[in-house]
Amino acid sequence: MQLRVLGNAGGSAPGRQLSSYLIDGVLAVDAGSLTTVLELEEQLQLEAVLLTHGHLDHVGTLPFLLIHRYGRDLPPISVVASAYTHKTLQDHLLNERVWVTLEVATGGDPTRIPMVTMEPGEERRFLDRYDVRTIALNHEVPCQAYAISDGTSQVIVCGDTTTTDAVWEAANAIDGLGGILIECSWTDDELAHITGHMSPGLLLADLAKLKADVPVYVTHCKPGFQEEVHAALRASGDSRLRYVFDGDVLTF
Repeated sequence: MQLRVLGNAGGSAPGRQLSSYLIDGVLAVDAGSLTTVLELEEQLQLEAVLLTHGHLDHVGTLPFLLIHRYGRDLPPISVVASAYTHKTLQDHLLNERVWVTLEVATGGDPTRIPMVTMEPGEERRFLDRYDVRTIALNHEVPCQAYAISDGTSQVIVCGDTTTTDAVWEAANAIDGLGGILIECSWTDDELAHITGHMSPGLLLADLAKLKADVPVYVTHCKPGFQEEVHAALRASGDSRLRYVFDGDVLTF
């Protein structure tokens, strides 16, 4: 399994792309920068998008991605999310006022863009290749991680979260887990916790719950905080921590 980091910033700034990860060129996790990084031909190869939640930095380019498919003879593209996130898209993004409705984007044929609902704890197979399980996260709004397996390798990709037990419990139960992508947004513990995010202090405390020697890739630093966040985490000496940047390609 190959995972390409299209963007992993927790905010918009020159040179920083918003949260999006591309797996094997066909499966995306979040849509913060799908259309600002991928060439059109690459966008049209996508077959499913897994959304962790409905905040703008995670869904912002989804409307453009969907309308780019209009009038083209392409296989369906599934948009996978919780019922709460689907309603967020319907009410606040694909609502005619902000962007065209899903009915318009599909040309009146909902089978072209199936809206697939997955709640935490559910498991489903996609593209006849990937087994995907959802894991509840602890954020301001309902948010979830995805444990993704292609039968040979497995990775957990998290959306936004502060202190959590569920992610580490899931990781401890997976034999041969290749890695975990988890956020660390702010340097201040209190601000991070209030806003439903991680700080170095919170993440390092949480890492004590991870029993396995599994790489933990740090994502979602807010612009202007990345160097300070990374320095604080490096000072811990935890050899499991890794630091990813836009454009990185991870192989599991």
